[in-house]
Amino acid sequence: MAKGFGRVKRRRENLEASMDRLSLLNTLIPWEVFAESLGQLETKERKSRAGRKPIDRLQLS
Repeated sequence: MAKGFGRVKRRRENLEASMDRLSLLNTLIPWEVFAESLGQLETKERKSRAGRKPIDRLQLS
């Protein structure tokens, strides 16, 4: 087991047990609906493979 993994797992369990509002939003909002419109946004062409990898646009919202 990786160091610190147990703390993360316990933290997530505690948040879910206390009715974390973000978890509630994830069940109420169909995020896939936004994926199509976000996919239509113009993306810049990468000049090289250096630097940070692209982040999923749905995560950025």
